[in-house]
Amino acid sequence: MAAPRQRSRASDVDITGQTTDGRRLVVQCKSFPPYRPVWSGELQKFLGASFVQHRADLALFVATTAFTPDARAIAEEHGVTVVDRAALEKWSAGVPLPVLD
Repeated sequence: MAAPRQRSRASDVDITGQTTDGRRLVVQCKSFPPYRPVWSGELQKFLGASFVQHRADLALFVATTAFTPDARAIAEEHGVTVVDRAALEKWSAGVPLPVLD
């Protein structure tokens, strides 16, 4: 992947980049405590920022917590890949993160 560029918080995305095959990647990262999930409204806001404002081909929402069932449903319906705390913990222990394949 080409070198990512970081954006200001005002644009509602944290990282934009391009895959080696030319697709535009947009990433949102949230550091929340484990008891505070990512809500559906936050996913909806990211949808607008990633696909409308930044014209993403791939959208990735990474969080240090879980996603509510509604947030997961929205992500799945619109093709957003979510990476939650459990996946991050496995990755930090050496398990490959399938989304990076």
